[in-house]
Amino acid sequence: MSCHIQKFDEFLKEGQKTDSNWYVENVEEPVRDIVQLLRNEGFNTESSCGHNMEIQCKYFLDEEINRLHKLLYHYLHDKGLPITYEITVTIKVLAGSILRSTIHIQFLKKKLSFEEYKDIALSAGGFNPPDSNYEAWKKLNTDIDS
Repeated sequence: MSCHIQKFDEFLKEGQKTDSNWYVENVEEPVRDIVQLLRNEGFNTESSCGHNMEIQCKYFLDEEINRLHKLLYHYLHDKGLPITYEITVTIKVLAGSILRSTIHIQFLKKKLSFEEYKDIALSAGGFNPPDSNYEAWKKLNTDIDS
């Protein structure tokens, strides 16, 4: 069995139910029970891979990350800088104890081609017809030159 990659939203649109048989057919054994637990508890699992022992879930902004995003957004906006960055939250747990929790912020340093911009926007679920985002892409690349 290969790694399972299927958006839970797409799964629901297909009208399938998440019964035990579906998990056996679609999710690798080492993470199957955990994927089922997460879904049963309302976490939207997007992909899983048993041989790499990883599960990816959709994350909805909590208060602290949303506060960080707003702080960065307003700072960059006020300075006239491009508002393009990635925030990664990592929590490392060993033997049940949280060893470390970090937030990493990566700012865009290079120009994006329109295709790269479109791919990023599509993967984030935020891309509309090309004409409506072409101006935003053009402004972003102009801002990086400044």
